[in-house]
Amino acid sequence: DNDETQVLFRISGSVVVDPGYTTCYPRQSDSKSPILPSIQEGEQLACEGIQSLMHVTQPPARYTEASFVQELEALGVGRPSTYAGTVQILRDRSYVGSPVTSDSERRGTPKEVSGPAISAQRAAGGEEFTGSRNARGPMVPSLTAFVVTSLLEKHCNMYVDPSFTAKMEERLDLIANSDVEISQDERVAYLNEFYL
Repeated sequence: DNDETQVLFRISGSVVVDPGYTTCYPRQSDSKSPILPSIQEGEQLACEGIQSLMHVTQPPARYTEASFVQELEALGVGRPSTYAGTVQILRDRSYVGSPVTSDSERRGTPKEVSGPAISAQRAAGGEEFTGSRNARGPMVPSLTAFVVTSLLEKHCNMYVDPSFTAKMEERLDLIANSDVEISQDERVAYLNEFYL
């Protein structure tokens, strides 16, 4: 009774300012957006009920092949001719796969895993997944991908930085498309800069 804790309650809904056509065609009741009565600021309200709602934050969606290619384009990494090969290398080396759906179990057929199947449980959720060529849906990283990425970020950070790759490709394009003849020494100097 002596607790003076301030509590803020919120209600959401619609307020009808001008009924318009709803005068002739009454609005259907909508639980998502109920019609609120006219309320004046500072007016005392009686609470008829409180509903507790839990909201769970969803993680960002996994990349699909299409969204992955869009991200590569946005970062300036790769060329259109290299995108399919890049995705296939990720699948062939078992760095990514797609979740094995349980639809096959419902249809009475065994799960078909083609290509380099990733036998370990998916690191982030425990689902089995496949690295097949025909895989659809989200690209799910394998435990191997997490380990390799962690090692590269720790020991070779420059090489996994997308801006480094984009700049390197720009410089190689300048060398390849240059109107001015670039000497063998300049080409070797650039490659030494990259590899050393």
